[in-house]
Amino acid sequence: MIIALKRLLERIKQRLSTQKIVPPEGVDLRIFFEAPIPIFLCDEKGKVLEQNRKAYYVFGYGKDKFITTLLPGIKLKPHHHGFSSRSDKHRLGYFEYYVEGKNLLIVYVIDKTDLQTLKEEYRFAISYLSHELKTPIAIAQTKAEALLEEVKKGASQERVAEGLSEIVERIINLSNLVKRLFQMSSVLVKELKVERRKVKASELLADLRTLTEELAEEKDIKLIFDLTEDFIVNVDPELFLQALFNLVENAIKFTPEGKKVWVSARKIEDKIYFRVEDEGPGVPEEELPFLTRPFYRARYLGKGLGLGLFLVETIAKAHGGRIKLANAPSPKTGFIAKIELDDLEGQPT
Repeated sequence: MIIALKRLLERIKQRLSTQKIVPPEGVDLRIFFEAPIPIFLCDEKGKVLEQNRKAYYVFGYGKDKFITTLLPGIKLKPHHHGFSSRSDKHRLGYFEYYVEGKNLLIVYVIDKTDLQTLKEEYRFAISYLSHELKTPIAIAQTKAEALLEEVKKGASQERVAEGLSEIVERIINLSNLVKRLFQMSSVLVKELKVERRKVKASELLADLRTLTEELAEEKDIKLIFDLTEDFIVNVDPELFLQALFNLVENAIKFTPEGKKVWVSARKIEDKIYFRVEDEGPGVPEEELPFLTRPFYRARYLGKGLGLGLFLVETIAKAHGGRIKLANAPSPKTGFIAKIELDDLEGQPT
């Protein structure tokens, strides 16, 4: 590996020497290749002569291409500082760049995509949360004021009880929303504390059925639980049940009335799989890679915090596992979410 790298550095030195642009010692090649930000070496026309590892990771292979194809709108002026954006199939990137040099141009790039995305997601979250919190508070206040007026006019005990019941329902909804926000924020800002213990897969599915049956009945959706052979799984039961609940809740939410949702658990060799499949519309293929990002919502899915699948992925990773998302294979329609775990200690019962 070291010999190959030395040969590569030597070839770069030779190439820069033959260009007669700048002495090879003018570029610290070790820093160039190991720098944590993308760096390009270009000729005066912007043709890429070399790029470091980070540039390859972010932009792909760019040698012999023009830097303007990698950073649209870049101005190749000495000591120039600017911004550029580019998009591909799965990613919209925002970049800040600096151009140094004269004949040999050195372009330093700072990838600000995550920062820009965070700003956009934060703005969306604040906007959505202000709306979601304002509505139940306003409704509860309106109902309380109306009930107070009725009480002043001598409303019956039955009417007072009915009005209070409506107010309590609104407060419970608000409380659940706030509770969920605190739960999500704890995942966003700190690492989950996983307290594992051995439980039967059948027990997890039984608890899951209890939590989701009423949701399914409200939409006349048939929940089908499938466990051909019971087994032991070593997880944090509360956290893992939350992940499974989020998957089933999503499936019910986006499945038309009268359809089905399947929930299954399998142990195959040294792997454990929990799978949820629905008969909903599925998700556009180009949006699949983004579904586990915090605050991301697929365009057609309507309201929601966009944190459910992020939480599922976080819990799966905290257990050393992973989440896989896909559309149902044609000609069926639907969405499949699967949590895969390594079976470190589980044994068939």
